[in-house]
Amino acid sequence: MNPFVSLIQKKVQDFIDRKPILGLDFGRAGVKIVVLEKFKDQGESRVRFSFYPHPVESSEPASLHAFQAFLKQEGIAHLPVACNIDDPSLKIRSLDLPKMPTSDLNEALKWQLRDVTEDPIDKYLIRHTLLQEYKAAGGERLALIIYAIHREAVEKRIELLSQLSLKPRLIEPTPVAFLSCLDRILPWAEGAVYGLLDLGEGHASFIAVADRKLLFSRPLVEISGEELMRFIMRELSVPEAEAKELKEKLVHNGGSALEERLQSVLSLFYSRIAIEVQRSLDGFALLFQQKGRIETIFLCGGGARFPSLAEFLTKNVGIRVDFSDPFQGWNVPAGKEHCLYFGAIGLALYRYR
Repeated sequence: MNPFVSLIQKKVQDFIDRKPILGLDFGRAGVKIVVLEKFKDQGESRVRFSFYPHPVESSEPASLHAFQAFLKQEGIAHLPVACNIDDPSLKIRSLDLPKMPTSDLNEALKWQLRDVTEDPIDKYLIRHTLLQEYKAAGGERLALIIYAIHREAVEKRIELLSQLSLKPRLIEPTPVAFLSCLDRILPWAEGAVYGLLDLGEGHASFIAVADRKLLFSRPLVEISGEELMRFIMRELSVPEAEAKELKEKLVHNGGSALEERLQSVLSLFYSRIAIEVQRSLDGFALLFQQKGRIETIFLCGGGARFPSLAEFLTKNVGIRVDFSDPFQGWNVPAGKEHCLYFGAIGLALYRYR
C-alpha cells in the first residue's frame, strides 16, 4: 500500500476513534443521555448530560422524529452510540463447569440454558464472563456468568437506532452498563461485594458486583415507578392523574411536605421494596456462599429520590444503603437527578475502556 494512503487512513481512523460515544439509556420515562470527552494532555474530562422526558418507541413515527430533532438540537446526533437493552428474555446466570476448549464450552453453555429460555436456544445470543479459573479435586474448573437474550430483541433495538439514523457501536444489557459505571466510582476493597438497587419507572432490578465483575442480577417485581402509581391508586382510591401527581410530590417535595395518607402508603410500598431486596440478598448468598456478605447497597434510578428510602432499607434489611454520585470527579455540581444516569454513564465510558 502507498505509505501516503496508509498515513491518511491512519489519521482518519484516529479521528474516528477520538470521537466520544453517545451513551443512551432508554427507559419507560424517557432517555438518559451522556457524552463524555477525556483530554489526555490536560488530564481532564468534560461531560454533558440531559434527560429526554418522553419514551421513544419505534412504532410511533412522531416519537422518533421528536427525539431525532432533540439530538440534532443538542449537536450530538452525529456521534456513534452505545445504548442499553432491557428485555424479558434476558437471562443472567452463574455457572460452574469443568475447564474445556472454547468450542465445547459454547455448546455446554447452550445446554445449561436450555431449561431457562422460552424458545429454542438457537434463537438466543449468548455471551459469558469468566469469574475464576480454579483447581478442584476433579481437575480445573471455570466459574462463569452467562448472558442470553433473544435475537429478536437485539434486532428490534438495532432497528430502533436505524430509524433514528444513529450508528450503534455497542448494545449492552443494562446490568452490564451499571457495572461499567460502578467500575469507575467504587473503591473496590479487596474481597468486598457491593449491591446496586435500580428503581426505574418501568422496572426495578438488583445487581451484586465484586472485583470489577458482575456476579448477580435479579429483576424485582411490583416495585417500579409505575407500580407505585398503581399502588397509590388502589390504596387511596384516586384516579390515575391524581396518583401521578401524588407520586411526583414524593420526588420534588420530600418527606416533610407529605400528607399523612401518602406517608402511610409510602411506608407500605417501602416494605414491599425491602422484601424484594431481602429476596435478592438471599438468592445471592445461596449462589455465592464463598463471597460473604454484601457490604453496601447503592441506590439509582428515579425511585432513589424517594424520601428517606435509604434510611428505611438500612434499618429493615440490615445492610447500609447509600448514595454514590456517578458524576463524582468530573467537576459536575451535585444534583438530586444524578441517580438517573448510572446506565448512560456506563455506556458513555465504553469509548475509554
